[in-house]
Amino acid sequence: MYKQFVVIILVILSVNTANAELYLEVAAEAGGNELISTNSVDSIEAGGGIKFAVGVQNPVNYDGSAAIRLSVGYLSDSIFADNGQANFSTMTFDAMLVSSSGPHSFGVGGTLHLSPEYSDNVAGYYPELIEYDDALGLVFQYSYHFVPGLEIGLRYTDITYETSGFSDDAGSLGIFLSSGF
Repeated sequence: MYKQFVVIILVILSVNTANAELYLEVAAEAGGNELISTNSVDSIEAGGGIKFAVGVQNPVNYDGSAAIRLSVGYLSDSIFADNGQANFSTMTFDAMLVSSSGPHSFGVGGTLHLSPEYSDNVAGYYPELIEYDDALGLVFQYSYHFVPGLEIGLRYTDITYETSGFSDDAGSLGIFLSSGF
């Protein structure tokens, strides 16, 4: 599965990058299996948290209404309480084909989550560390360009984390703000 993803990325990278633009993104993701929760409303879900990403966006047609986006990001979530703490984090690599029509954009692509990891250290419990295998998933998104070069949107990610014979659904729904075209 990773070989096909690498081949697709190599084909994408062979496209003329002379018109590539910087791409920046911040997102809030929620969903997936709950890994831990507190007595209050705080919880950590597999695949959820705050994401920061940077990459390139390269137009693929003459009128600039379609583009390839490649970005590297960091997704994380944490809980700090009186009796302990818990953390989730993963590096992400997204490859998206995005098509724009007026102020609306639709995108589809793949995401690779590298070394997803959950850890906690809570008083009265043994510390826990879960190191998931790298995971490959699908991404679908819609965005609205409220000013040129700035968009707000919704994203659905379908991905599963696996390790040592068990898996956690890490699928999420998120809202993002980016420097899209």
